[in-house]
Amino acid sequence: MEINNKFKKIQIVDAIMGSGKTTGMFNKIASGDIKLPILYISPYLQEVGSNSEEGRIQKSLPDCEFISPKASSLNSKSSNIEELIKEGSNVACTHNLMQLLTETAIEHLRKHEYTVIIDEAIDAFGTIEISPSDLQNLQDLSFITIDAMSQLHWDDIRPYEGKFNDIRNACKRGSVFLSSNSRLLMWEFPVALFSSQEIEVWVMTYPFNGTFMKSFFDIHNIKYELVADDVLGLKSEKEIIDEVSRNLDIYEGKNNDFFKSKTSLSSSNLDSKAVRTALSKSMRNVATTSWGASAENLLWTTFKKGVPEVAPIGFKSRHVACNLRATNEYADCSHVMYGVNVFANPEIVKHITARGGSFDKDAYALGEMLQLLWRGCMRKGEPMKVFVPSLRMRNLLRNWLAKYDDVVLAA
Repeated sequence: MEINNKFKKIQIVDAIMGSGKTTGMFNKIASGDIKLPILYISPYLQEVGSNSEEGRIQKSLPDCEFISPKASSLNSKSSNIEELIKEGSNVACTHNLMQLLTETAIEHLRKHEYTVIIDEAIDAFGTIEISPSDLQNLQDLSFITIDAMSQLHWDDIRPYEGKFNDIRNACKRGSVFLSSNSRLLMWEFPVALFSSQEIEVWVMTYPFNGTFMKSFFDIHNIKYELVADDVLGLKSEKEIIDEVSRNLDIYEGKNNDFFKSKTSLSSSNLDSKAVRTALSKSMRNVATTSWGASAENLLWTTFKKGVPEVAPIGFKSRHVACNLRATNEYADCSHVMYGVNVFANPEIVKHITARGGSFDKDAYALGEMLQLLWRGCMRKGEPMKVFVPSLRMRNLLRNWLAKYDDVVLAA
């Protein structure tokens, strides 16, 4: 579906962690440069608040009286957010709740001419699990038809309430497709939020090229423009990379030797017992022999399924999820071991390609790695040692550090 682009361009703040983009955005709201009412969306509860506790936005902008949707005995959170938007309130909610915005809620956003601020790019694509037999039954009952573009359509030939309500609602928003292997349903974020002249949208993320959201915008021909650093008073990417380059010590040595192939330490590669054993041994060697690190100042990661066997002796409790975000709990850690090789969901990438879009797999992997590394003391501008055994991921990191030096290593 191509959008009629008579609406405002999406404003993209493509700025790295530590550049000050959230603070800059709050300052812009406080100064009146961004008009109210606002729907502020973040993946993190500590940013948007909850029933029992104020978030960063409520504490930073008390005069704006941002409200976090809450459930009650009568209404769900999704119903409450619709009511709040209908009233023209300033609202702060999570990405998960944003995905439940109804057509009615979006119409109210238009009516009140909201500004929508999205902190961190949304997962604009996803998968929906359904068995082939269930899908066939829905077709046999004439609830679902699948067109030549593999898009699913739901026909309300009779009232329906059941376990496929989510699929029905997604189909009614025009955002469900059959996957390339016909074994999954592919979900797309409803495009209606971005198709209005009345709604102004800002997106804060990094790196934008490595997000599903960019692919989503390109597929739907949604126009966007990058916001200059000085608009929000941000530190430049070059300033931050220069600082990180001075402080980051990347391990180079024999403990990298087992992980040179392009897929080493990918999720499927980690199914190998030999790989898990080698990674555990390498992490142990680097942490103790090369670094002499203590558990208190170290964190490590690998894919969840590999944790029991990979956990290096003496450091098992220091494992964190490889998609860890928005926490200061490890800000004093001066040693980080990154035992993953990141690839996006291949079915989503195939879906993007089938829809005429493109996706930067390396930028995506770099963004995931930087998010994890930023949990350590690098976020405070302090020296940090890192072990990145995957040659592909290590070269992505080194190329990023050399971005302004015209040096490129093969990933």
